[in-house]
Amino acid sequence: MTVHLPIIRRIQVSDYGLYPGKKGEGIDWTVKKGVGVIAGVNGLGKTTLLNILFRSLAGPKDWRIDEGPLGNLDRTLRKMRDTSYFRSRVLDGAVAATARVELSIGGTRIVVVRQLRDLKIVELSVDGKQVRATEEEYTTAILSASGLASEFDFHLVLRLLIFYLEDRRPLLWDRSAQDEVLRALVYPAETAARVAELANRIQSMDSQYRNQRVYLNRQIAALEEAETASAAEAAAVSQYNSTRTRARAARERVESIAENLALADAERVKVRSSVERAKLRHEEIRRAHHDLRQRFFSSLYPKIGEVGRYVLVTLEAGAGCLVCGNVDASASARLERCVADGTCPLCDAPPAKHDVRPAKSTSAEARRLAELEEERAEADDERQKLETSLQAARDRYYELYEEQLTADAERIDIERELELLGQSLPPPDEEIEALRKIVDDLRRKQNALARQRELEEVTLREQLAIGKKAVMAVAEKIKSQFKWNAAAFLAEECEITVVQDDRKFGDETGTFKMPRFTVKLTSGVFKSQPQPRRASAEVSESQKEFIDLAFRLAIMQATMGRRPSMMVIETPEASLDSIFIARAGRLLARFAASGGAIGNRLIASSNLNKEDMIPALFGLASEEEYAEWWADRRHKAQPPGSSDAVPLDERQDRILNLLEVAAENRAVIENRQGYLLRYRRALDPEWSHPPSARGGRTRRRAAG
Repeated sequence: MTVHLPIIRRIQVSDYGLYPGKKGEGIDWTVKKGVGVIAGVNGLGKTTLLNILFRSLAGPKDWRIDEGPLGNLDRTLRKMRDTSYFRSRVLDGAVAATARVELSIGGTRIVVVRQLRDLKIVELSVDGKQVRATEEEYTTAILSASGLASEFDFHLVLRLLIFYLEDRRPLLWDRSAQDEVLRALVYPAETAARVAELANRIQSMDSQYRNQRVYLNRQIAALEEAETASAAEAAAVSQYNSTRTRARAARERVESIAENLALADAERVKVRSSVERAKLRHEEIRRAHHDLRQRFFSSLYPKIGEVGRYVLVTLEAGAGCLVCGNVDASASARLERCVADGTCPLCDAPPAKHDVRPAKSTSAEARRLAELEEERAEADDERQKLETSLQAARDRYYELYEEQLTADAERIDIERELELLGQSLPPPDEEIEALRKIVDDLRRKQNALARQRELEEVTLREQLAIGKKAVMAVAEKIKSQFKWNAAAFLAEECEITVVQDDRKFGDETGTFKMPRFTVKLTSGVFKSQPQPRRASAEVSESQKEFIDLAFRLAIMQATMGRRPSMMVIETPEASLDSIFIARAGRLLARFAASGGAIGNRLIASSNLNKEDMIPALFGLASEEEYAEWWADRRHKAQPPGSSDAVPLDERQDRILNLLEVAAENRAVIENRQGYLLRYRRALDPEWSHPPSARGGRTRRRAAG
């Protein structure tokens, strides 16, 4: 099936703050066949508009690949994680912004409308018929119309061939990228799809083979270690068993101490409760004895008063004299004698001199006092005995507690020793046998996977042979077109040749011969014979860009024939010497002028500056070339490029002037008149008219 490339015919951007339009209508630009220019100044959104064109065609998908060569990518697209590129450039987050693109692919017309906030399709038509607005329907339409083998191939052609933007990737300098673009464009459709499928499978099997081998090697090492360990001396096993016995004894000892500690704790609690009860009983007896003695002294000395009774009771109880502080036991004995013979305990007056005759205590009171004295003595004795028992219980508890700490530390040390010994013991026989089975199974799987990969490689070689014939059939056209294109960009002689390069579709797959183009270039050192430049580092940065651009153009020119092509480019005028501006512009214009009845499209962004890339894109000669022609006009019928130049009355329709439709930045506000002057000069540079029309003399360009 013949491959057709997408051609953008019209772009409309609505409700996007970056492009308000002349009267709020946004952008509505019909891209005529041939040259179309997006003109502006820095900061007006040229790059953003080119990215809108790209994402309108590519959608919210991308390949997963780092910077650098393509390598063995998996040829699948994944949904973009971040779709904020267009949202972040306007205040309202592009909430209502849309981009509508009309394109043709072969004989099919497709209109796709996307929301700029998330790139979702909101409207889709194919050949004037509305279809479901989904990525699936869009993909079906573009693949059916283009003849490309997969959505990935469509994305690949957009990125590596059609769009030449800021984030462009090299093509000529990336061997894998060459393979993929040539496969997508030149191989027969079935072969292109089959090669991609086989390459993906081989890469996957190669990765799976290497991952399985890592696991297999680990299992082999474990088996060898187990088999070596099984031959260890019996002493290691004996030591392990001995230590295990010690560990068991240590655990039993800790458990036994824990049981005794629990019993000791229970005994301690029990004795402490008894002590508290004895203290309570002793206190109750003391209070009863105190109350009885108070009543006794009240009856014995009716006028003594509350304080006096308290002093006598305290003295009688042996607690000492509250008046002088004397604690001698003789004080209590003296009080007893005074009570017995009736003498006053304070003034020693005999009973005969007492004002009030004391009442005699009854024998019952005496007996009760004696009983209370005896009970108090017994309670005090019991309390002392119980406190002695409590201290003994406490001592026993803390002794067992210390013993438990020591025993547990010993247990931990022995169990740690046992664990270390266990790690050095050989595994049991059943474990070794299980490892042997795992290793055998993995080896069988590895061998089967290797055989399957080899069979796939045989099929891939057959398919690549078909693709190689297709590439070689157009190789001479590509070489010829490239040489012509490169001459427009470079002063040095530059050509490409076809070499058979080795390629592997996996780290450990077979080697495949791939037809690839490599560049040769003359230089100040090698003036007569172009030298191979296998890496981009072997040429200057500007040479690298222009050689790669010339190669992209050559591939489209050679493979499309009269079928239309398109290139969307940020023109590299800053990297061109001024004398090459016109030549480069005419080369791009020549590409744009091809493409049969439908015609090629060249959409180029350019700054309004003094480099005059826009006149060059319209096919006009430079001022120097016009001056040279005028000086020697007898030998040349017209200046260079004038016969193919875009007529003056058509140029304005081919320019999307961002000065008119984009939001003004500070540079435009402050320098609008100067930029408008540059715009008019870009449309119709004064040097492009014969000197007779300009007063009969050649006028040099004003600086700046």
